[in-house]
Order: sequence, then structure tokens, then C-alpha cells
Amino acid sequence: MKKIERRFKDGDFLFRENERSTSVYVLVQGNVELSKTGQHGPVMLAMLEPNEMFGEIGIIDGGVRSLNAIAVGNILVEETTRDVFLEALDGEAGIAVDVVGKMVKRLHQANERLSHPKTAIAKLQNSGGNFSIVGMFKKFAVRGGNNSGRIEIKVLPLLSEDQEVADSQRRHIVASLGKRPGIKVKAFNEKVDIDVDLHPDDRFMKLRELAASTLYDSNGDLIIYGDIPPPGNTLHLHFLPANVGSDDHPGYTLPSTVLTLPVDFEYELAELLLAVALSVMSFKDEGKRMRLGQALSETLYAAMPAVQSLPQDLNNRERASIQMCYGNAVATLAFHRGTIDLYHVAVQTYRATLEQLSRGDSPIDWALTQKHLGASLQAIVEHTSDEDTLRQAAEALEASLEIFRPDNFPMQWASAQNRLGQVLFKLDMKTGEQEILKKSLAAFQAALQVFNRNEFPLRWADVMNNLAQAAQVLGEQLHNAEVLEKAVNACLGVLEIRRKEKSPLQWAATQNNLGSAMFLLGKLTNDQAHLEGAANAFDQALGVYMAHKAEHLAAVASKNLSRVRLHLGEKKNVSGVYS
Repeated sequence: MKKIERRFKDGDFLFRENERSTSVYVLVQGNVELSKTGQHGPVMLAMLEPNEMFGEIGIIDGGVRSLNAIAVGNILVEETTRDVFLEALDGEAGIAVDVVGKMVKRLHQANERLSHPKTAIAKLQNSGGNFSIVGMFKKFAVRGGNNSGRIEIKVLPLLSEDQEVADSQRRHIVASLGKRPGIKVKAFNEKVDIDVDLHPDDRFMKLRELAASTLYDSNGDLIIYGDIPPPGNTLHLHFLPANVGSDDHPGYTLPSTVLTLPVDFEYELAELLLAVALSVMSFKDEGKRMRLGQALSETLYAAMPAVQSLPQDLNNRERASIQMCYGNAVATLAFHRGTIDLYHVAVQTYRATLEQLSRGDSPIDWALTQKHLGASLQAIVEHTSDEDTLRQAAEALEASLEIFRPDNFPMQWASAQNRLGQVLFKLDMKTGEQEILKKSLAAFQAALQVFNRNEFPLRWADVMNNLAQAAQVLGEQLHNAEVLEKAVNACLGVLEIRRKEKSPLQWAATQNNLGSAMFLLGKLTNDQAHLEGAANAFDQALGVYMAHKAEHLAAVASKNLSRVRLHLGEKKNVSGVYS
């Protein structure tokens, strides 16, 4: 098929709902958000990744666009016109089978979320033309996806002194969460035999053990469990997912995090409960990922009024619990979608949470909120590099380290140290303050006390790569060969963990860092071997970037390679021998 390469900037619409369908696209570089206008505004249905096709439904059924397609960041796509695409479908069975399989899966896993699926299928069956979906079914005998994409949530019995209240509230939770299509919520009738007079920490650990056992046996996606502490006015709910994604993204919810809700909570807080439940889950299955993203977007929008006007009878800590959990869900959605506006909402929510929290009374929640605030601010400055925002991020992360220590919360402490190092490194790039850069190196070195190579090889590699960048800049500022050698050795160590075949872009980034460190060391020491090593590293990075069509990164690596080759050329004498 004849294809045309086109570029779009962040926020550009490739097409809108109800527009005439004129082209099909394949995403080459970047991300594209597919959304549809729901009852409460735009709702994300999918976040597309490179090599995915989109825009084909309107072409095949001869109708208008049913979705919006929006560029997330700068993107590159291959566009095929309607006539060329239909000609290829008619003449090449392999293309048709692939296209229809993906199209049907998207119909069942996305469009049905906001419309009536039977009506939609009926419209397609009755549509004219030679390229109806049903006609292609008959022609190629293609089946849709074998996974319904349904998310299953189980609710354990709540622990309470009043069993009647506990049973009533569990029924309320199930009824409140079970109204959304594609999400099945069921009470799991496991007997909870835990002494309510136990210390709260011991009671929580037993509840968590029971939840983990139930999740293992039930084949569900999430277990909700908790208790109703005296005087019985609030629910304390916890969430245990079957699959855990990245545990260091902004808004990551710890197993110990509690969502406090009033008993008999109203509709908007039911939406919040579902949003928090969805935000802790992670899926490899495409159908479940699409359903989760769409449902999370909807529930967060619906829950916002309740979070902004919480019941007056809640105390400050209970209010803070709701606000922090809402902020976590927003930050998680922002992480998956890469949307800066959502990070700003998360930042506002975390700051409102800190107004309710006392460091003395709720030290862990206070520190965790500070860390999430710093991580969300860090995500914002990835796009803006604003000095004030960088300083705010550093301040929040440093505040979290007042509570998180290596002896009591080693993972949180090390994660915060790594983030602090990254923020301080960026701040040094803005200000050139050498003391800030030294603090950045110290933060990375602290993180490595926990993220060691044997136990956490991938995290070790991430932190070491960050440390190498900072050491390279400091070595150049100080004209210190020893510091630059540390940067080189750090990169070489990282390349023993990051493999080209598994994570090519990360591998290339480390090669680029290695090239920079060796180039600076070679210039400082007048060592030809280091300069040639730098050229080789840049060349390796360039090859990967070009293969993955990462044009901006390829341009940087190419420029670096040219500088090294120029320097090597200047070192040669007329006879071609290095002086």
C-alpha cells in the first residue's frame, strides 16, 4: 500500500468525531489517544503505541469517524488514503484478516463502552457497500478477540464489631461498583475470623494475608478488603491487585494506603472508590487496559465534585485520605496518558491533602503525599524545565526524606533519593550551581545503598545511568579525570544490565552517555583510545535511534559523533599519524 509520512504536534487532532473518513493511519513514533465524547465530556478509550493501525472502521463501513484521534507529544504516522486502503483489502487477504481482527477487537473492547453494542452491530450489518464488517466476516472467517476485557473485582467481608453493619456495607460497596459495563464486582464469601481486639497493625496484617490468599484462589483482578473501626461511621478500605505495574510512578498506591469513606457513601464517592480501585491495577491484556483507561477517566471526572465538597462530619485525617487517594488516581492516569494537565490536577490535590495532614499525627501519609507531590512536579518539569517548579519538586522530595529512612522505609527512601537526584541534576542544568550537582550525586549514591546490583539489577542500572550523567557534568566542570573515569565505568556497568535486544532505546541512551564521558575524558587526558571509544559509543547509539526512527535523539547522537570525529581529525598530522 502506498503510504505518506505525516507529523503532528502534541494536542493536534488527526481526526474528530463525525468527520468524513478519508484515511487510515499507522502510528510510527509517539502515542495517539483515541477518545469519545461521553456523558461527562471526552473519555479516553485507548492509548495507541507504535505499529498500531487506527481510523479503519470509518473507511470500511463507509461512515463518519466514531472517535477523536489526538497526538500525545510529537508523533509520526503513515497515512493511507481511503481508495488505496480499500483496494489493498480487496486484493490482499492477509491484510484484510489482520485489519478486521484488530477492528473487531476494538469494537468489542472500546466502542461498546459508550454506546449500545447491539445497536452498533445492527447498523454495521445494515450498512451498504462491499466492505461491511459482516461481509468481511463471511469472506475471511475471522473471529474477534478471545478475551472479553472484563475486569473482575472481589470484595471480602469487612471486619467490624457489628456484623450486620459490616454485611450491609459490603453489599453497598458491591452494588455501588457493579453498575459500570465491563466491570464485574462480586462479594467473596470467605469467613473473616480475626479478633477485633487485636492491635490495628496486627489486624491489618491478618486481613492482608487473607486478601492475598483469596486473590490467589479466586482468579480475580483485585481484592477490596478493610474494616469499620469504632464508632462505626467510616469504612477503611485497602486494595490488593493481582498484577502490579511500575511501583515508582507518580501516584503509586502502597498496600498500606487506606481509603476512608463514610458509611452509606453517596454516588460521587462510589465513583471515587472505583477510580482508586482501577488506579492500582495493571494489565497486559489489551482489552482490559483499554477498559481500565476509559473507566478510570470517567470515574475521576464523576468523583471530582465529591472530593471538592467532602462531608462536613469527616475529620482532617479522613479528608486527607480521600484527597490523597484521589490525587494518586489522577497521577496514575497522568502517568499512563502522559498528560501534563492531569499532573497539575494531581499537584493541586496533593497540596490540598497536606493542608489536612499533620506531620506529627500522620507522618507516613504526610511523607508519602510529599513524595507523590514531588514526583508529579518532576513529571511536569520533564516538559517545561521551569526552575521554580524544579525547586518545589526538590523541596517536596526532601521533605519526604525527613520521614522515610533507609532503616524503616528503604524502598521509599531509595526511590525518593533517586528522584531527588534527577531533579537536582536538572536544576543544576538551569542554574550551573556546582553544590546542587554535588547534592545530586550524593542522592544517587544514597539510592544505590538500597538498589544494589544483585537484588535490584534494573533499578541499579537506572540509578547508575543517572549517576553517570551527573558525574560526567561534574567532571567536566572540575576538569577532573578521576570523576570522568567514574562516569565511564558507571556506563560500562549499566551496559552489562541493559541489553540491546531487550531495551534498545535505554541501551542507546547509555551508549550516548558513555560516548560523552569518554569524549570529555579523552580531551582532558589527550588519550586517543578514549576518543575512539567515544566515537564507537555514539555510532552504536545512532544506529539504534535511526532504526527506531527516534529522529531527535538520532540528531543529538549524530552531532556528538561529528564532534568526536572532528576532534580526531584535528589530532592527526599531515602524514595521517596521530600526534
